[in-house]
Amino acid sequence: MRKRGGLALLFFVPFLILSACGGSPIDDEQLVTQPLTVSNKLTQEIPVQGVQMVALTNQQGLRQTVETGARWVQSSAVNWSKIEPVEGQRKWELLENKEKEWLDATNLGLRLIITVHYVPDWAQAIPGKSCGPVHPEKVLAFARFMYDLVDRYSRYPYNVTYWQIWNEPDASYKLVDDDSPFGCWGEFQDNFYQDGQYYGDVFTQVYTEIKRANPDAQVLIGGLMLDCSPLRPGELVESVVDSDECITSEFLEGILTVTGGDHFDGISFHAYDYYFREPGKYGNNNWMTSWSLGETAGKLKAKFIRALLDEYEITGKILVNTETALLCGRTGDEDFCLTEDYSLTKSAYLIISNVNALADGLTANLWYSLRGWRGSQLVDDSLIPNNTYEALKFNTEIIGYAEYVARLNLQEGLIGHQFRTPHGEVQVIWAVTEQSIQYTPNDVAPFLVYDMFGNVILASPLTISYTPIYIIWPENISYE
Repeated sequence: MRKRGGLALLFFVPFLILSACGGSPIDDEQLVTQPLTVSNKLTQEIPVQGVQMVALTNQQGLRQTVETGARWVQSSAVNWSKIEPVEGQRKWELLENKEKEWLDATNLGLRLIITVHYVPDWAQAIPGKSCGPVHPEKVLAFARFMYDLVDRYSRYPYNVTYWQIWNEPDASYKLVDDDSPFGCWGEFQDNFYQDGQYYGDVFTQVYTEIKRANPDAQVLIGGLMLDCSPLRPGELVESVVDSDECITSEFLEGILTVTGGDHFDGISFHAYDYYFREPGKYGNNNWMTSWSLGETAGKLKAKFIRALLDEYEITGKILVNTETALLCGRTGDEDFCLTEDYSLTKSAYLIISNVNALADGLTANLWYSLRGWRGSQLVDDSLIPNNTYEALKFNTEIIGYAEYVARLNLQEGLIGHQFRTPHGEVQVIWAVTEQSIQYTPNDVAPFLVYDMFGNVILASPLTISYTPIYIIWPENISYE
């Protein structure tokens, strides 16, 4: 991959404009060599792109995250069990490191999503399970803790607005470790539907206290694992449900029967796909996703959530995918995970995931993670960026402040979406076939073409493979 400069450099060097009329490059005399000044009017407040981090420090890559242009971040959770090991006695000093991280991130223009997790011994509904539900008699204590936490950190200089209550609470407590990062509220009651209702009851009381502390706070259900699709029982892969049926999907419905539309602001969820060891191929069997359909698990999970919200006539709620990635192997260290094929497929997947997030109206889409899990890393151990990092950086530059227009009606085998951006009209197109496809845009206006990493493509007609390309029709550009 050829390293490129920022988008400013991209518009300050000679580039080739292709004409769709004859499908061939225009004369050299018509090359645009003048600097371009692009309107800085933003169509979106901040980019949908985000990154998960171990910690919001330079040692863990804070500078690298900022330089991607992504603006959403999430890191390790606030541990209630450590802050309040004895009921009513708070050890706020244990948050000193996080306070510095939150302050640094906020000052750098990042938007935080803070997760609160882990039950103290004295408040556990399932003794020994800090990842599990809060005891019914201690829900008010948790709500009081959340009031104090939000009241403390919603103010200047931290200005935290987004709060997520637990992490993957729809996991079964029977199948995870006592202090698992999974939420493990599942199978506390007779079924996952009732588990969800209990979580919803706790959430409602906590939500009320958070809003009392800060009416502008955005309180998120989740982040839900949504382990499998309710449309496809059986054939579960890498599931935390020891069953032939998709019973975890009932958890969210149980929540909504209690909260209704009045006691939550949005839903956070997690969505991964898995590399199939061939270039461009991936999927998630539990959600019936496939590279050949141009889908990701995130897209289908968002569709499921919206359908459920529609069923309960709940509107105006945000959706946030706080964990997404293309995972490889069991550890990411397998030989096939260290290949250029996986690297390119991972980069393509990141772009498709962000395109789908914008198309589906998500508020944020956070890659998991900067340092990686099972091959998903954006930097190496020395924080040196890899190809996928560069793909994220260019993706954020081009469609970070985009307004979604429509899915394109293209020839068979191609998928594309159109956006309105400060740079002009942008199309992102990729192939969902094993063979590349020849394509010429059906527009007489001049346009620019770039690969995943921001390199200019000098060819016509275009050859499109599983790696997405960007086609830009510049608008509102003045030549100086």
